[in-house]
Amino acid sequence: MTALVAGESATLVRAASGGDVVRPGDVDALAALWTRLQAEPERLEADPAAREWVAANVEYDALADRYLALLRGAL
Repeated sequence: MTALVAGESATLVRAASGGDVVRPGDVDALAALWTRLQAEPERLEADPAAREWVAANVEYDALADRYLALLRGAL
């Protein structure tokens, strides 16, 4: 995954081993990353540590409740 984020979102992606982080608006860094990924396609495989992080840190019922609340608020 390529995440174009900063701050807490970038911290979460890194902590979860969820992919590469590029600062929003940094087109040169994004192009360089994608060039590296093309040269090293094995980096595109999911990191087992990412799945472990999600299993240890995400409560799916709580996420579902928050999404439902957001959807209800949008209606």
